[in-house]
Amino acid sequence: MTAVSTFRQELEAAVLERHCAHHPMTQKWARGELGRDALMGWGIEHYHWISNIRPSTFYKMARAPIDVRRALLENLMDEEAPDRPHLPIVLRFAEANGANTVLPALREIYKFPEDVIEHFWLHCEADVEHGGRVFELLERHCTTEELRQMAIHWARESAKMRWFYFDGIYLHYELGYKLR
Repeated sequence: MTAVSTFRQELEAAVLERHCAHHPMTQKWARGELGRDALMGWGIEHYHWISNIRPSTFYKMARAPIDVRRALLENLMDEEAPDRPHLPIVLRFAEANGANTVLPALREIYKFPEDVIEHFWLHCEADVEHGGRVFELLERHCTTEELRQMAIHWARESAKMRWFYFDGIYLHYELGYKLR
């Protein structure tokens, strides 16, 4: 077993500062207390979130080393697999109206059928695998202290963006705050 580098520990800590698994909406969802409007809102907003990822993926690929390009392309291919394209899966959940830690609540409390919550069980393993691959690539290519600090900064900022995305869904769809 290889030891985890200090750099990777710093990257993971930066993400965990605002990991959406700890967001109040996720916590409420995992307890089965999140309202159906918020579940629907998550599906709608997540659809828009992931449907707009493609341009940034190709921008990153244009500037990345070959192994990073390969990992990004593999992830994109998973997301757009012909037998399981992810956008319709997310829309199916939104349509049912209403993550990984919320899967038991979706099954046991909300009583959604498996085909409706496919997005969540499909991503339980894939997200862990893809995240680990990203950390490995960052460790390989961030060869200077400047690059490592920049990677930690953007890992932290990325987690904050996702947290604020959850804030918007939670405030609007669950708490009724009118976002205009």
